[in-house]
Amino acid sequence: INCFLNEAKRLYVKIQTQLGVEELVPPNEGQTQWTVITNTGGSILADAVIVAGGSSARIWSMVENIILLAKTALCAFIESDIIGF
Repeated sequence: INCFLNEAKRLYVKIQTQLGVEELVPPNEGQTQWTVITNTGGSILADAVIVAGGSSARIWSMVENIILLAKTALCAFIESDIIGF
């Protein structure tokens, strides 16, 4: 827990309690903020998101999907760079 709290402090991340996360939406191209969809139907814009999912398969599935999106975007960028070369 100290690692989590230290990283939150370093990044000036406000820790929300009593609130569930339904979805994490990474910034689109040209944007800098994440969208955190909550279990109350609301959303929060965030400059940084720290995930401490413990053993929650649902949370780690969300993280895995974000990583796959990032890999796909990176591959598309590299491919467009190579084609444009």
